[in-house]
Amino acid sequence: MFVGYGIEAPSFGLDDYAGLDVAGRVVVTLTGYPASMPSEEGAHYGSPREKFKTAAAKGAAAVVLIYTERFESVLPWEFMVTNLDMMQMTWIRKEDGVPFVDPPELDLFILMSPSGGALLFEGSQRSYEQVRAEAVNGVPRGFPLAVDVELQQQARHERRTSPNIAAVLHGTDPVLRGEHVVMLAHLDHDGIGSEVDGDRIRNGAMDNAAGVATMLEAARVLAADPPRRSVLFLAVTAEGLGGGSGQRQPGADA
Repeated sequence: MFVGYGIEAPSFGLDDYAGLDVAGRVVVTLTGYPASMPSEEGAHYGSPREKFKTAAAKGAAAVVLIYTERFESVLPWEFMVTNLDMMQMTWIRKEDGVPFVDPPELDLFILMSPSGGALLFEGSQRSYEQVRAEAVNGVPRGFPLAVDVELQQQARHERRTSPNIAAVLHGTDPVLRGEHVVMLAHLDHDGIGSEVDGDRIRNGAMDNAAGVATMLEAARVLAADPPRRSVLFLAVTAEGLGGGSGQRQPGADA
């Protein structure tokens, strides 16, 4: 079942699942969000995680993400292929030692190439090319697809640990100091990786040394004149296992 952008956002007049029964089915959804949505809200509703959660709530068995023209201009398929060994990360639940998965009801999800996405629309009322063209400025509506798909995945799991740094600046108000404002930056893109222009050191000036430096400067200023509420400063590791954007780069070390 094609479900457009796969977004359910009533405040923006969007319900891509309206009139569609996807229980037990594979849903095919466009990447990203409509051009009519503001960027902040669009980034939230258009994120894969939100699409997966919405699909799982509707009873879908799996999600297939397909390219829009806008997504392809930002992350071409050729780039995705070079990052096939990137890994995803989650945390281990303390109560039972099971990895946290959100949403747990969804069996699997995949991203298909533009040529692969076109195959999904064969024999349907509209073609992939028509849907992509409409998505440039509009919101394609969902409809049943005529093909059957068989999906299979393989996974290898590793357990890793990495220390985080936390500091608390207690607030001055005896009542409000129990509330915390969180300032967070991640330690990322560090270590030694594959050679680029003769350099194997991952210096990470923008991702994310600049963020950590900004957080430390904010801590210094606030410590001189603490606010009424407490402030929790967090420098977290393992966001990218030495790579960027939550992706493991070839040759990167945690």
